[in-house]
Amino acid sequence: MHTSATPRHEQQEVADSPTREDTLFNGSLICHQYRRGYRFSVDSVLLSHFPTVRTGETVLDLGTGCGIVGLILLFRHGYRNISVTGIERQAELLELAVQNRIDNGYQDSFRLVLGQVEAVDRLLPAESFSLVIANPPFFRSGSGRLCGGEQETTARHQSANGLQRFVDGAAYCLKNRGRTAFIYPAPQVAELIGALTRRRLEPKRLQFVYSFPGPTATAKLVLVESVKNGGPGAHILPPCYLYRSRNGAYSAEVQAMYQP
Repeated sequence: MHTSATPRHEQQEVADSPTREDTLFNGSLICHQYRRGYRFSVDSVLLSHFPTVRTGETVLDLGTGCGIVGLILLFRHGYRNISVTGIERQAELLELAVQNRIDNGYQDSFRLVLGQVEAVDRLLPAESFSLVIANPPFFRSGSGRLCGGEQETTARHQSANGLQRFVDGAAYCLKNRGRTAFIYPAPQVAELIGALTRRRLEPKRLQFVYSFPGPTATAKLVLVESVKNGGPGAHILPPCYLYRSRNGAYSAEVQAMYQP
């Protein structure tokens, strides 16, 4: 799921190549992406910084794309001896994730699996992860932008019951008392919370994301952390603003997410 905001990172262009090499954290992290088609944006950066990552964490990224969330988690928390598994249904995106894993030296800590989220029970063991992260497609079939090509349309648009399939996959893979972290459009927060609670994933931390501060501003995104078989009671975090002002620079909070 993407907003219109695109990460402001360094890019290295190679003539006639179908991919480009982007970097994050002042060049410390490499991410190859297709020039045309699906590319990650600031949502992935927000999501990768949202959960508290614990020592020895086993992380599952549902719909990993080019692997950017797993790459950021390993860059930020690799010293905690964490491991990441990413599942992706588009083979061409998974190939990029494999290349990114190799180029950043995460072969031993980043496992990649080709497959559908709804088939996760045939691909991964039940209750084998302590943290599941997801940035699920949010456009309903037949709505939203359809001009980005088949790869981008597939990544951004839900099939029938698309959100629930991601939540079901998270619930299947998550250990008891394990956590999920989802990012989703704020106007659809009730849909996300309903899908989570139906699978006994109790929301515990919520943060709304705004483009910029202002009395008429409305939240664009919501970050939700839930606990499997957790008790009732949620904490609403202070809002996150992407920009200092309309058409302004990134806020100090978001700028810090891009610092090494």
